[in-house]
Amino acid sequence: MTKPVMTKEYESMFHVLQQIQVPTKTASPDSTNDQQCKEIDIRQFNVDDLKLLKTKDPFLYYSIPAVNKAKLTSKTVDHNKVLQDAVQHPSTNALVSRRSRVSTECHAALTFEDLCM
Repeated sequence: MTKPVMTKEYESMFHVLQQIQVPTKTASPDSTNDQQCKEIDIRQFNVDDLKLLKTKDPFLYYSIPAVNKAKLTSKTVDHNKVLQDAVQHPSTNALVSRRSRVSTECHAALTFEDLCM
């Protein structure tokens, strides 16, 4: 039985693949719990507060239901409408708990809701 011969073309492709390890910094358990348990009431916020929140704590910003829905449906976030919704519907939109992960995929219910409207 003959042994397969490695051609130059295959050899060059073989050398392109390599494993790279990137060291990552992990947060201490105390600071992680403090950030994850963060909860805010946005009824007292103004537009500038929301813009500041977006840069200071993006996970908390994107945990706001109206902001998250606007981003998932590729719409521009209207901060005035977000704040207005929080005042009009405080039980669902005013109290925001920080999420530790943010989904960038649109849920089927959101797509269906847009089709029905």
